[in-house]
Amino acid sequence: MKLRLLIIFELVFMIFILSSCFSEERVNIPNILENNKVKISIDQGIAGTVIYMEGNFQPVVVGGPNDLSLYDFGISMPVQKTVQLYEYTTSPDVRYSDTSSVFIDSINTNMISETTSDAEGFYQLSVSDTGKYSIFVIYDDKHFVEYWSSGQGINTIKITADSVLQHNINIDHNTCW
Repeated sequence: MKLRLLIIFELVFMIFILSSCFSEERVNIPNILENNKVKISIDQGIAGTVIYMEGNFQPVVVGGPNDLSLYDFGISMPVQKTVQLYEYTTSPDVRYSDTSSVFIDSINTNMISETTSDAEGFYQLSVSDTGKYSIFVIYDDKHFVEYWSSGQGINTIKITADSVLQHNINIDHNTCW
């Protein structure tokens, strides 16, 4: 009986500690994304929101077996970062910073343009030529790799005529899914 009470006490204490660690007010990312869409002022290119993500995004059942409420302990927030558009870039075109291949020290293709996202993470780049490009965000003086596409392409996007590609950049290297 004492062991059961001790276990229950420890679980309640751990939940209390965890919840106090993540007591920051959450940012309403869907609202920010919707608000940023109306800022688009270009006719052809790419626009979106840069979002920094950190923490555990795995659903966690905090209550007992009868409580099916799901929580996550991750934090998402829009950030101001430099966003750069490069010619289509593949793995052989870069020098990675580490073995995880999440950060790049140098890129051996031409940069097309760059901008800085605003306080709500919004960015846009006007691109006159259609085709495949690679988009990077600068994080701690390195280029962040968000994803790889087929053919070893890095952060590949495709610009089409007379349209604006809406592409959000998630800086998620400090997350658990």
